[in-house]
Amino acid sequence: MFKDVKKFITIVRGQKYIQLMQLEPRYHDGLNYLAESLHPRRQILKVTEILSINYNTKAIRFVSGNPKKELAPFRAGQYIGVKVDIDGVHTGRAFSLVSSPNNLAYYEIAVKSMGKNGFVSTHLCNDLKIGDFIEATEPLGRLYYNPIFHGNKLVFIAGGIGITPFMSMVRNIYERGLEFEVYFLFGCLTEKDLVFHEELSDMASKCENIHYYPILSEPSDSWAGERGFISNDLIRKLVGNIDGAMYYVVGPDPMLDYLREQFDSLDVPVQRITWEVNPPISDITKTIGWPHDISKEHKIKCKINWMTHGVKKTDEITVISSEPLLNSLERAKIPGLILKHACRGGECAFCRTNLIKGEYFVPQNVVIRKGDREHGFIHPCVSYPLSDIEIEVYTN
Repeated sequence: MFKDVKKFITIVRGQKYIQLMQLEPRYHDGLNYLAESLHPRRQILKVTEILSINYNTKAIRFVSGNPKKELAPFRAGQYIGVKVDIDGVHTGRAFSLVSSPNNLAYYEIAVKSMGKNGFVSTHLCNDLKIGDFIEATEPLGRLYYNPIFHGNKLVFIAGGIGITPFMSMVRNIYERGLEFEVYFLFGCLTEKDLVFHEELSDMASKCENIHYYPILSEPSDSWAGERGFISNDLIRKLVGNIDGAMYYVVGPDPMLDYLREQFDSLDVPVQRITWEVNPPISDITKTIGWPHDISKEHKIKCKINWMTHGVKKTDEITVISSEPLLNSLERAKIPGLILKHACRGGECAFCRTNLIKGEYFVPQNVVIRKGDREHGFIHPCVSYPLSDIEIEVYTN
């Protein structure tokens, strides 16, 4: 009898405990959830649409590959680091978002195929299919409007495919009816190289504060627009009073070098110019400061110390001085060795690596964080090894 009563009491207490547990709300860390939504460490994207913009450029649209997870918000002008596997090489590149930040149903990027000289861009243009999944970073980059410092007179200067971040910025301004005075100077070779030309012309015709100027360096005889290069005289002609304007510049290296001289002659303060992060240079041996005794085919040894699953490993590979160290590490296809990366221009510092010994070259226009320099870190995406080198790698 007593045992039965004891069992009954135990059952009743257990039922009360279960009821209390059911009433207790599940803990939800709202701050961490918000942080992960705004800054996800990785995003899985699904290709939903591929459109031809011109003869060598395609627009690719992605939605979230996880139906339960929305795309991370972004500022107009930012980029995502797209990661791919091509013939066993795990690599990636940064692509500016051309879609409007007001519509997070999808991301859109524009990719120009570089043909045989390309790698990731050629793969995306030729091999990517609707329904494919890829990995990407969160939106990154500092080429966006700052309401505190940038003012209301904005000058966008783009060369070639450097137009991409400005598409997002102009679309955002147009859709929201923002009262900025925008001067968009877009330089490229010929009429067939123009991208988004019809859309930009349409927005400029409907919005009196958006001024769009396509400028061709090799136009046909029938071209009625501006010709030549984006010089200081042309900037003055199209923009008018340049005092107080904020300049945003994206384009190939020769164009950027030329524009630096033009801005100097215009006496534009450096704090009034925002330069987009540069991709790897096609021929680093032709840049200012490159050692004359190091040829384009100069080969050296690279010793790599790294760890996987708690096990220390050491590998040694042969690399070429004229290729960014990150490219060489990826091309080596060392099993399990995958470096973090996003911008591939020295800005994001995701690929920072500890330099144990060796000499290397970094282009003069690349800004490396002071803390990284002081503590012996290099950014392999913009570091070109000049002598035998030893590094310690931090993998994903």
